[in-house]
Amino acid sequence: MQVGERVGQGSRQYFTAAELAELNLPGLSRAKRKINERALDERWALKEDLAGMPLARRQQGRGGGLEYHLQLLPASARLELTKRGLVGAGAGPDAQATDAQDSGCAPHSRSWAWFEAQSAKVKAEAQRRAAIVASVESFESGGLTRSAAVGCAAAEADVATSTIWNWLELVNGVDRTNRLPHLAPRRTGGGAEAAVDDEAWRFFLSDYLRPEEPTLASCYARTASTFPTVALPHPKTLQRKIEREIDPRLVIAKRKGVEALSRTVPPQKRTVADLHALNCVNIDGHKFDIFTRWP
Repeated sequence: MQVGERVGQGSRQYFTAAELAELNLPGLSRAKRKINERALDERWALKEDLAGMPLARRQQGRGGGLEYHLQLLPASARLELTKRGLVGAGAGPDAQATDAQDSGCAPHSRSWAWFEAQSAKVKAEAQRRAAIVASVESFESGGLTRSAAVGCAAAEADVATSTIWNWLELVNGVDRTNRLPHLAPRRTGGGAEAAVDDEAWRFFLSDYLRPEEPTLASCYARTASTFPTVALPHPKTLQRKIEREIDPRLVIAKRKGVEALSRTVPPQKRTVADLHALNCVNIDGHKFDIFTRWP
């Protein structure tokens, strides 16, 4: 059964990754895996329309997974769906926004309600990201291309260009006044750091801080075999614990040696701009050795 046969013509608004792959639309891959990867990279699951309504929803019935609104698709794919009669003129995102406004729903109300409930740290990060995005636009208004503007903003804010491109994608088509909820971090899970057994931690640390520079994975495996009854957290947790609690200079000295540690100290820069004659005198008592070559 084809995709068009599963629903009435002109009634589609949401499509699964498998259906999009089967439809073979321009601008999209024919592989379900590639479409899922694109949805993950572009954060389709977090996108919202102008009324603050999510553009992805849980698929009904067997199989589960997500369905994606046609607004998330490339323009060429949406046009092809319209030509095939799978979507109607009233199924676009503009119609959704109009319906929401007519029903008294303020634009982005749900996004802002979620944002206001977040911590001060999340709000501060959203403000920082919004400032960097605004910096990109400022460079663009000065005549730079988007790529050059992203590069300048990345260097100025010490942020990876790929990260800024992701932020720009999050606020694509979003009014400047409504960007903060879209740029706010939406991390899931987390919480308190997993506890580590003290004896196992000391064993792991002593194994890791050796001149032989063993890998963290090998140290983790030896610790797990030595303490089979202890539930060790994920290796990344131990790595973060090292970065958080152990002075990086100590790690370098223990694993690479004192000479490597000395190389981390920046060289001194000296100037004689403010010195006068004989202000500083270095006298070691050595007499000049004068040699004369006779004919």
